[in-house]
Amino acid sequence: MAPVQPSGVTAKAAGYLGLLVMAFAVVGAVMTANATDALRTAAIDAGQEIADRTARTLYTIAIVEAVFGMLWFVGSMLLLSRRSGGRLLLVVLSCVGCVGCVIGMIGGSRDGVSVSPAVGIPGLALLLLILIFALSSSTTRWLSAAPRAVHAPPAQYQPPQYPQYPR
Repeated sequence: MAPVQPSGVTAKAAGYLGLLVMAFAVVGAVMTANATDALRTAAIDAGQEIADRTARTLYTIAIVEAVFGMLWFVGSMLLLSRRSGGRLLLVVLSCVGCVGCVIGMIGGSRDGVSVSPAVGIPGLALLLLILIFALSSSTTRWLSAAPRAVHAPPAQYQPPQYPQYPR
């Protein structure tokens, strides 16, 4: 009886959830950039000047969000194409995201933002779910059971035949 091939459900779930987080990161980057533009426009209309440093900081945050979104996309695509580097990238991004989520909830609660835990807890749960799926042993088995590329053996070349010179 042939051994049963792993189905890869946990790996595929981690990959698709990673794509969901990528979509959230891209939407967050666009919203941050739009909010910065609106803030600058409102400040100019009110006769106030928003500090260029503040605007640059907000634009930098939007760029960092977009870069993290791209990393989530790359990690998810690598995992879905059965590359172990994608698993590693999703694990690292999930850990960084969990730390950032906890810091954001603590900072938001400290500053009196009551919505911070309401947004942070589902985000933290999603990141922990990706982390658990990516680290599960069934994901490892699915990755190791991936078909390997078959290459032809190297050709056996004969050394060149040199002409016989008279002695």
